[in-house]
Parts: sequence; C-alpha cells; structure tokens
Amino acid sequence: MALLAGDFRADLWYRLARLPLEVPPLRERPGDVRLLARHFLDHFQRRHRARPRRIEEAALERLEAHGWPGNVRELKNLCERLVVFADDPITAADLPPLGAAGAGAEPPLLPPDPPALPLRELRARIEREYIETVLRRSGWNLTAAARTLGLRRTYLYDKLAALGIERPGPASEPG
Repeated sequence: MALLAGDFRADLWYRLARLPLEVPPLRERPGDVRLLARHFLDHFQRRHRARPRRIEEAALERLEAHGWPGNVRELKNLCERLVVFADDPITAADLPPLGAAGAGAEPPLLPPDPPALPLRELRARIEREYIETVLRRSGWNLTAAARTLGLRRTYLYDKLAALGIERPGPASEPG
C-alpha cells in the first residue's frame, strides 16, 4: 500500500529488490518449530503477564510433525492460545487437532451439539465463560485480563457487572 500511496521511495525499493531473501516455509524447517514455539511462548507469557509454562516433549514432537499451512503466523497464534488457555505443563492434549485433516483449522469454540438457545443468551454464556477463563489465567489481574481481551479496564469492570462475574472469595480459591 505504501507504494500505491507514493510514500515509499522508489530508489530504496530498487536497492532492496536487488537482494532477494528466500525464506523456506516452516514445513520445510521442522527443526525451527521447537525454537520458534519456545520463543513465542516466552513472548506471550511476558505480554500477558502469565506464569511461565513448560512444554512437554510429546507436544513439541506433535508441533514438529505438523505441516504448518499457515506458516510461522499459525504457530505464533497457537502459542498465544496456549499461553492463555493451557495449564502448566503444556501437553499434547492441550494442542488442537493437527495433521493433514485438521491442518490449519482453528479449534471449534462450541461443542459439536450446542444447546438451542436464543443468540443473545448463547453469546452471554460464551462471553462469560471466556472472560472467567482469562481472569483465572491472569490470577484475577484485571489490567492483564483487559489487555488479553483487548478491552479498556473500565469496560471490563462494566462487563463483569453486566455478566454478574465476581472475584471468588478466599474460601473458594484452591489453596
């Protein structure tokens, strides 16, 4: 788009075009999967202020065996989901279906046979469950949860009130 808008300098474009950089797709570099997965997990743990998570060898082997049709971006997105939703350690069971049949497919957000509800009620249930999951993962740190959810903290407070979500008291926390 920068070229179309006239913002990109033509002389710079021709200088860069002289040095093509070929980067093979991730499926041709299975040895990079392990390194990139650990890098992205570390990155998203810091970004979401989540507790560090280890990843089991079996999970790494499944990641290396995947064809990665979405390339590095697919792996990056998966790592962020794992930081938000998976427990420590991350196991092969925490991974979505990977392989030829499920290659690149997002895991379903609904069960195979969801209840027949009005859309408004279903949306509220899903929203509530997701927000509660993010809050638990963040240790009920509302600033971190709001960042993960892509919301302003004040809007998250309003959402919690509207959905009737309350921080569990000390008696209900495992300990």
